[in-house]
Amino acid sequence: MDSSLNIQNLPTEIIIEILSKLDLQDLQGVSLLNRFFYNCCKERSLVSSIVWGVKIQHVMKVSESSRFDNIKKISFSNQTLIQYKKYLSTLASRVEECDMSNCILSKGVIRELSKEILKETKLKKLNMRGTRILSASTCFTDVTQSDQLGRFGEALVKLTEANFWASNILEGERLTETFDIFQKLGSFGKLKDLNIGGNQTLHCIEAKTFGQLMNGLEVLNLRSSYLTKEQFTCLLDLMEVETNLRVLKLGNNRIHGLEDICSNKLATALNQVEELELWPCDFTLPQMMSILARIEGKTKLKKVIIDEETDRYLSVRYQTGVDLELYPELRSRISKIVLFSLLPY
Repeated sequence: MDSSLNIQNLPTEIIIEILSKLDLQDLQGVSLLNRFFYNCCKERSLVSSIVWGVKIQHVMKVSESSRFDNIKKISFSNQTLIQYKKYLSTLASRVEECDMSNCILSKGVIRELSKEILKETKLKKLNMRGTRILSASTCFTDVTQSDQLGRFGEALVKLTEANFWASNILEGERLTETFDIFQKLGSFGKLKDLNIGGNQTLHCIEAKTFGQLMNGLEVLNLRSSYLTKEQFTCLLDLMEVETNLRVLKLGNNRIHGLEDICSNKLATALNQVEELELWPCDFTLPQMMSILARIEGKTKLKKVIIDEETDRYLSVRYQTGVDLELYPELRSRISKIVLFSLLPY
């Protein structure tokens, strides 16, 4: 074996392949060896798929480093983020995807993050699933609550995807004031994918505003959020005519009077999307049969997901009868048209 063999003489593609087996911490160490490895560790193809997990105590130091400028994803998940707000926001502005799920945020972090997003940074996707604001009564300081919420609403329309599942960031007054901003802007802007499931105050949004804004999205998750019949009807009315929605997730919405909504209206509107998730399903059995039967006619659906319990009830209710559409046979036929899946209740 040639003792003079140097790994740096290998083709760059092979070196990148070797380095791709390392985690981010190891890559940071390798990048300090010399300029050659520093440049290798900055290779876009190597670092673009890495999720950069940063602990709050390292935020200041990491935010000042240019070592991994090509990293696209960063995670601060499962931490209390009440310090280093400027450094947190600077880091978030350097990536396309920021995960702040299951965190506790200070008022200052929200403020600084809003400012950075409004600077037209790289950030496109923001995940705040399960994240809580430190104070439920007031979430911003130094300016009035209304003014700062306006900035946050303006910031959100610069993103393409936002996840607020079971988060209190957009609840109560913060929710209504932010939606007022969306209404004044006339849309969600660049925002196309919104997860606002698990929201207990979504029913406070005016019905017409709710319908118009939600119908303009492409992916919408409303599961386990309280809705009114008026809100849902406004959305259905618009969807019947035309919709941008491709993916719609409903279930456990506790809509009072849902059973009174026309089955044909439901069937027409919900067959306008490509992917429909009804889990757990709130619709009556006749409404469900109408929605599913429409798949054999005019539909854009490619994927349908319902819960096992609804499937079981439909199988029992519509298994025999001269004048009844038999559900087991219908399910078999539509399964050849769309991807039909069941989830545990």
